[in-house]
Amino acid sequence: MNKEIKLLGVVALTEEMEATSLDSGKQVRLKKGQVGVVVDEYADGQAFEVEFVDHKQGEHVLASVASEKLFRLHYSLSEQSETTP
Repeated sequence: MNKEIKLLGVVALTEEMEATSLDSGKQVRLKKGQVGVVVDEYADGQAFEVEFVDHKQGEHVLASVASEKLFRLHYSLSEQSETTP
């Protein structure tokens, strides 16, 4: 279970994976570090539905991703814990 990742949170992949485009129906290779937004949670945080968008090509991909293959991105210093150096 991953309590750090939340609904509508911004995440990135820790490894490459295949997914299907919502627009073309074709298989798309998502790269390690690909950034997406969490749109649903499964099994109490064990997996998440993540939307990935290619703004240049207008491609939308929705993928179910295990929590261990995601990490949460931080955009503000105030989001860091007190123990972070």
